[in-house]
Amino acid sequence: MKRLSYLIVLFLLFAVPLTAGTITKTITFQKSDLIFSKTDEYDIVELKGYPALINPGAPRLPRVVLPLIIPAGTKPTKVEIISQDIVDIPGTYNIVPAHPDVPLPMPGKTFTPEEIIPNPDIYTSDNLYPEVEIKINGVGSKSGYRIAHIKCIPFAISAQ
Repeated sequence: MKRLSYLIVLFLLFAVPLTAGTITKTITFQKSDLIFSKTDEYDIVELKGYPALINPGAPRLPRVVLPLIIPAGTKPTKVEIISQDIVDIPGTYNIVPAHPDVPLPMPGKTFTPEEIIPNPDIYTSDNLYPEVEIKINGVGSKSGYRIAHIKCIPFAISAQ
């Protein structure tokens, strides 16, 4: 993986209850919120305050799930990026492949994590990974408010 691109994302959420409506929200990530470290031959990229995307064998990239308050009685049907700025991060990176979660230590039990190798279909491809940058990740309620959860991956990598 040679290139790591950082996305500044603007997205549009369509909610279609009895009458159609839209909500527009701007998401901005700061370069200063990036944390880079190394482990063996791999690079680890993190975004302060956000967990990583865990898809074993695929690149471990920050994942952002944003809550968005929506009108009562609505159901979001579509989310899309309507404008984005892509910023290349200078350098060459070999992003660490994600590993599955490992159980916490337990008395009398030993867990041996399996070795995870990078998925060659992703790590040798010239296509950007991940392909889907934003999607509706669920809808729920909290404290009387209706909330849509929007998942986005603000980074993309390619072998170029």
